[in-house]
Amino acid sequence: MFRYRFIVAFPVFVFLCTVCRGDEIQYGSIEGRVVYHGEHFELEPLYKAGSAVKDGEICAAADLPDERLVVDRETRGVGNVLVWLKRKKDAPVHPDLTKEPLSIPELTFQGCRIQPHVLCVQTQTGMNVVSKDAVAHSPHDYPLRNPVGCVLLTPRLTANKQLTHFQKFQVAEPLPIKITCDFHPWMSSHVLVQDHPYMSVTDNQGRFKIDRIPFGEIKVQVWHELAGYLRKDMAVELNLSEKKIDDTELKIDEKLAATLRFSDK
Repeated sequence: MFRYRFIVAFPVFVFLCTVCRGDEIQYGSIEGRVVYHGEHFELEPLYKAGSAVKDGEICAAADLPDERLVVDRETRGVGNVLVWLKRKKDAPVHPDLTKEPLSIPELTFQGCRIQPHVLCVQTQTGMNVVSKDAVAHSPHDYPLRNPVGCVLLTPRLTANKQLTHFQKFQVAEPLPIKITCDFHPWMSSHVLVQDHPYMSVTDNQGRFKIDRIPFGEIKVQVWHELAGYLRKDMAVELNLSEKKIDDTELKIDEKLAATLRFSDK
């Protein structure tokens, strides 16, 4: 339980539509920033270098940052916020986004830390789970609709070797899946699994963009690890006009509050 209270403002999305055409369907994009408002602070590291933790020679070689809230000091941008569209299965997808990806998304276990902390994965592509550590890891995921995954990644024995497990997902998930390590319980990440490409994670400056969305009404989901859904099924008509949405305040619990602010700044 968090012992402090803070306000997070998400000046999200001006919905800016960029028009392109394909197969006589018009497509656009949405983009924006998620920004923290309030006194700047940083979460303390989960532990300091040299701490007495399991496999400390590897795991405690450096401070382990707490990535549950990542705020850029200069821009106040909030990283690791997921923005995606809720869509019907038969909804059209831009032809360029149906091609085979050049690379498969990768979740890396290194230094007893999982990177990236938040990842987007399509059911069609799956993901690689990679260990670069000289200690064993046991990735364990907690999906709602897919089979639970739990595997053993044995220690990497040589400097130029890494162990890879390919994980496929059968269906889309309504919420991001939490990934942990059974051997090192402080390790965690979240993976959003969808059956379409229209999803994004904010970068370290809080920016996101989703391209090549078919015109029409879309439903936007916004999710942050500490707060859960910040917006759910937010209906927006995607066309050539700019979209603005009034401020909305959400109370999450007695210790944690968040404010959503929709703005063009």
